[in-house]
Amino acid sequence: METSENRPVYLLLVGNPPKYIRLSVFAYELLYENSLGKSFEEISEIVRQKTGKNLSPSEVEAAYQKVISDLSEIEENKKNQLSGFLLHLPLIPKKIVNKIASYLSVAYYQPVGILLLTLIIVATGFAPRNDLFLRWAKEDLIWGYFFFFISLLFHELGHASACVYYGAEPSNIGLTIYFIFPAFYSDVTDAWRLKRWQRVIIDFGGVFFQLIVGAIYIIFYKFTEWAALKIAILAIASSCILYLNPVFKFDGYWALSDALGVTNLSREPGRIFRHIFSQINNPSNKRLPWSPLMMSFLAIYTVTSFSIIGYFIWLVFPILWRQLLGYPLVITTFIEKLFTSPNQLGFEQITSFLTSTLMVGILLLIGWKFIQFLLTAMRRLLKK
Repeated sequence: METSENRPVYLLLVGNPPKYIRLSVFAYELLYENSLGKSFEEISEIVRQKTGKNLSPSEVEAAYQKVISDLSEIEENKKNQLSGFLLHLPLIPKKIVNKIASYLSVAYYQPVGILLLTLIIVATGFAPRNDLFLRWAKEDLIWGYFFFFISLLFHELGHASACVYYGAEPSNIGLTIYFIFPAFYSDVTDAWRLKRWQRVIIDFGGVFFQLIVGAIYIIFYKFTEWAALKIAILAIASSCILYLNPVFKFDGYWALSDALGVTNLSREPGRIFRHIFSQINNPSNKRLPWSPLMMSFLAIYTVTSFSIIGYFIWLVFPILWRQLLGYPLVITTFIEKLFTSPNQLGFEQITSFLTSTLMVGILLLIGWKFIQFLLTAMRRLLKK
């Protein structure tokens, strides 16, 4: 895999759906040579020639078994690890995604791409600026969200199409919840085997496609002034700003990670801090694969991202908690009106009930994920 590290990085494809696990050079050599049917005596000699380490065949076998055990544990832990992603619900299967993406990948050919970028720039010049005050009917809001929903699907197809253009194979498109944000996702795991800057294009491909849809909406809005289109345009602009932030694991985060050549941007700084503490307690000549400048950037990024995420949790959690405490009253009031006076249930009441239900569902999912994480951690401790 192409990274900015000063030593080789290897990835192992495992599981269904497929996921990649990062391997050390030594782990890669053990797995690779064993897959060729070589004995541990032969692997011992190969390791000596490549690394200068004199390991006996029994030590090589023990190391191989340790790698296999670690891989099994990693696969198991991935199922119950704490993550901002609370749900993965496939909606469009891999076969259909690949077929659609193969047609849409034409957008990444240089002449077509330049034409589409020009369309986005020109349309932006005509975008609503001084008339952002919204007056809409209920129907406008429903249609506006529908148009925005279409742009979100094209966002994911933008990632998949870029993946196809560079020769990788995208998988399914589905629904997820990241922290409290309902969102779509496009599984482009196969892109890890591409070059760094190809992955960056794939990362930005979603926003690129969504802006194309937004440009089309702007053109139609210019001629019709339909409020629903204005709602969709503003929603697209807001979502693109959210997607491009480099802290939460949206497009901007992965683009920065790929541009820097860092395989897991959110975890590498922790690796640096652990190395510093280990060097204080037990000094050695072992070095990290990053330059001092890169390590400084990662340390600053960690402090910044933790601060922003911590502030976000501090801001949002009380809102979710109040929703949870007030939900019994919300649901009983809604059911009572539904059965006694359904004519009094307006659009606002239904929207409020659905929003509260979504918030409570997210909070329960967070709690369940945390319980799973604690149970997994306890099992690991008991094994030790």
